[in-house]
Amino acid sequence: MSSPPAMLSHANRRKRPSRMLLVLGTVLVLCILTLIPSSNPASVDRIWKNVNPSRARECMPFPKPNQQPLVGNAKTPMLRDVTKPAGTVVAAPHRALDVQDSFAKYRRTDKCFLSSLELHEPFEPLCPDRKSVLRAMSDGGRAGQNAPYVPRGCDMRWYTTEEVCEIMSRFSYVWTVGDSLMRHVTSAIHLLMREDLIEGGYTKWRPNSSQDCTCRGASENGACFANEAWSSREIWDEDPKSMHCPKESTARLEYTVHNKYPLDDDNLNGYRLIMPKAAPPKPMAFIFGHGLWNDLKIEDTRGWFEQIDKLIRKEMPWVTAEGGSYPKLFMTPNAGGVNKPANFQDAQGNYAVMRFEWAVESIAAEYDFEVAGTVNMTVQSDSPDGTHAGRRADLIKAQMILNWLDRLEGRQHPCWAEANSKNRRAHLATIGDGGSITAAFLDMQVMQST
Repeated sequence: MSSPPAMLSHANRRKRPSRMLLVLGTVLVLCILTLIPSSNPASVDRIWKNVNPSRARECMPFPKPNQQPLVGNAKTPMLRDVTKPAGTVVAAPHRALDVQDSFAKYRRTDKCFLSSLELHEPFEPLCPDRKSVLRAMSDGGRAGQNAPYVPRGCDMRWYTTEEVCEIMSRFSYVWTVGDSLMRHVTSAIHLLMREDLIEGGYTKWRPNSSQDCTCRGASENGACFANEAWSSREIWDEDPKSMHCPKESTARLEYTVHNKYPLDDDNLNGYRLIMPKAAPPKPMAFIFGHGLWNDLKIEDTRGWFEQIDKLIRKEMPWVTAEGGSYPKLFMTPNAGGVNKPANFQDAQGNYAVMRFEWAVESIAAEYDFEVAGTVNMTVQSDSPDGTHAGRRADLIKAQMILNWLDRLEGRQHPCWAEANSKNRRAHLATIGDGGSITAAFLDMQVMQST
């Protein structure tokens, strides 16, 4: 006798897998898959498996990746391409880091608020080499007062803290030499290394005035200038936890003051005292700035540079010895702002500053240095006193220097030379967002460093 229809239906349901279980199983599998990085980057420990053990101290792990959420559809940002007809946009997955606010994870308050996207708005294409990026950064412009600065013809990178640390790890020393404009840009690089818009460019341990030197004060209030952060060694000694770059593998960024030509013996001896006495294990890089203290007289700047260059060659002969390295960048003075005193307008006004920038470029080949012009970048940027650039422009200048450092040939981290390019790609993926969205950019970096 056959079963009633109701009983048959119940029996069949017991033999088939529950539809609900199938759905739950599918969801579980999808959840697991989303946890697996698309590029399967190696762990930091595995990345350095091919590195000579004697280099272990230099190959310390870099900071953890930036876990900030991407802005909008940043996995495939659509950027305007200046090489194509007006209005043309292109997919740029390799620029995913550049379209984020890199300051989102910095210490900041409403009073100290600033977004990196207020300073730099990415576009395509990226400049392919050091020469083109220096030209583009020097010749750019703004679409209005304090608008994001736009390099001309091709774009610069805007580096995250992790990338700043990696670039700085390729050197033993990065020296900034010159007047207060160079001190301000040194402070701005330290701000990036400390991820702090409140006190990143400021030293709390030095005797302080009654002025508020936080936020913009460190670089825009004259009473705070003595408290600027101009020495990595001092920061690591006094406030090591504030630094996001590991001391063991990061260059010492040091500023030395050389204002006016001719330089006296005391001034030169101060620089001599902080120079290393033997060749460091990694290269050094030098960024110079001069002009205003000698009213932009190019022959005085020539003499100023010759004095310092002679000292460097004498006290650190390895930089020019066979196999040595002596990369030099000259950063020109800012454009004059509306607050510059009238008695300085003739000697240091914008006409004089522009002529000086052209003159510096004309002698660059003679002394084998490169030039980063800042007149175009600062002419539509607010200046607190008409001479100094202010925090916003100083941070752009800091990124200009990092673009130059990043493109110096043969300056990749010594560990990269021993690890294969696959390992390098895996490490760079860990400082991105997991791999796939920065694939094109990582491929380009691997090709440049192998």
